[in-house]
Amino acid sequence: MLHFKEKINVYILMTGRLLNIFNFFCLKIKDKDGSFLGVEIEINGIKILILGIYAPNTKKQNFFEDLRNSILALDYENWCLLGDWNGVIDPSMDKLASKDIKASQGKLPKSFFDLMEITQLQDIWRYKNGNAK
Repeated sequence: MLHFKEKINVYILMTGRLLNIFNFFCLKIKDKDGSFLGVEIEINGIKILILGIYAPNTKKQNFFEDLRNSILALDYENWCLLGDWNGVIDPSMDKLASKDIKASQGKLPKSFFDLMEITQLQDIWRYKNGNAK
């Protein structure tokens, strides 16, 4: 795990105009493999850690344990995790049935669910869409 305190300007291109959405934010954390990167932004005096995740296809148990430990070491009250988790919470809800694929294939490991519980994460898509596939 590497920690940084670099200042970065963030711009978004919208309908041909370049907008500066934050004067700067601080790069707080990234792992050595490039699987997650966290930045701190501050809005109205509230600090938020935003983490971009690209979970590996293998060794997921270790990855989510490392991610959990990294997040908790930074001691934030507000965070947002987003990205590609390379797995699903509930295969029966989040995957289409196939004869060639086991029902549990692609399910996220226990360390992911520990991370969800400790950090009180919520699957926003599932929250908004209920049991819809």
